[in-house]
Amino acid sequence: MKPPPVEIPGASPPPPPPSARSVASPVAPTTKGAAVATAGAIPTGTSAPSVAPATASTPGASTSTEGQTAIAQMPGSESELTLLDRARARMAPDPAAAMRALDAHLALYPRGTFAQEREVLAIEALVRLGRRPEAEARAAAFESAFPGSAHRRRIAVLLSDDAGL
Repeated sequence: MKPPPVEIPGASPPPPPPSARSVASPVAPTTKGAAVATAGAIPTGTSAPSVAPATASTPGASTSTEGQTAIAQMPGSESELTLLDRARARMAPDPAAAMRALDAHLALYPRGTFAQEREVLAIEALVRLGRRPEAEARAAAFESAFPGSAHRRRIAVLLSDDAGL
């Protein structure tokens, strides 16, 4: 039986088509007649970044478009790359610790630059932990979210019987 599809938070759905509710961006002419968008012009139909709303228990958290940056600058937070490097380093000796680092990456950077890499590492960690159905579900979600990704080959190897994990 095929596992249910899993939504990958790092995958962005295609942007909605322009609608009548969108606000046109004001422009200012330049000396050569080109148009430059002025600051503060944000269409009303855009979606908010996928960042948890600020609460009293998360001081310094932000729900602005810079939300991910604000969270990343909070004391004790780590950069995207640092979290992924930690996950890679822990993968063989302690895949559970690798998975914790990947979960932290997902929480801090749900739509981060390295979302695909995070998902590949998470699939590997799940395979190493013996949680194959979860790994397969996450792989199916990855395939759906990133159909042209160069990482698909690595995922196929991870899920093959020849992976040797």
